[in-house]
Amino acid sequence: MWVIGKTYTTLQDLNVRREPNGDKLPFLSLTKDAQKHSLVGPDGYAILKKGTKVTVKDIKSTGTATWLQIPSGWICGKNSKNIYAL
Repeated sequence: MWVIGKTYTTLQDLNVRREPNGDKLPFLSLTKDAQKHSLVGPDGYAILKKGTKVTVKDIKSTGTATWLQIPSGWICGKNSKNIYAL
C-alpha cells in the first residue's frame, strides 16, 4: 500500500512516536517543518495535523498495525479498523 520514498497525506490528526507503537514525541523534538504542520497536545506531545503531506522513510508492521517512519518519527498508517494515511 505504501512505498518508501513516496509522499502521502494524513487522513486525521496523528500522534508522532519515537518508534512504532512507542512513546509519543514532544512537540519540540519534531523537525522545524513538521512543527509547522503540528499541534501541541495538552500533554506537550506532537500531533501531526490532518492533511499533512509526509514522506515515508521506512515501514514496519506490529500486530494489526502498519507504521510509517517520517523524518520526525513514526505515525500509524493503518490498523485493523482504519487507514490514517493515503
